[in-house]
Amino acid sequence: MAWWTEDKHEMVKQGLLDGLSRGQIARRMQISRNAVIGRVHRNQDLFELLPPAQQKKITASPSPRRPAAAAPGTLAPFFKRTAPALPPPPPLPAPAEPAMRLVPLLKIRSKWCRFPVAEDRDVTGHFLCCGADVAYDGATYCAYHRHLCVTGTLGRAH
Repeated sequence: MAWWTEDKHEMVKQGLLDGLSRGQIARRMQISRNAVIGRVHRNQDLFELLPPAQQKKITASPSPRRPAAAAPGTLAPFFKRTAPALPPPPPLPAPAEPAMRLVPLLKIRSKWCRFPVAEDRDVTGHFLCCGADVAYDGATYCAYHRHLCVTGTLGRAH
């Protein structure tokens, strides 16, 4: 069963003929204003009941948010560069490898690096961590291991 019955369609039509706004029609019908607007714009017989000024305003040019298409092979005006692009900055040098303590993960302290370095062969499932001092409280890794994680050089020769 369709929600828009013939009676509701006629109520919208009568409201437009009486000169009511879509919001006023919606309040009378106890529905949303957008529902009335959608119904008017999807039905030609209701759309023709709008005053000519409103019809023209609704069917005017495309939305200003969408830029006009540029000619093939050219950039749109807002994409043209006004200044030459700067070269990317050189990569930062890797910090020196820290003096590791090789501490089991469960015994690590709050200001020590938690980067897993090796597995403790004596205890299954326990990892040995770097244990070097971190730069600030709450940091997970020391500067060297943070650099390895951020630059993506893990697992590669460095």
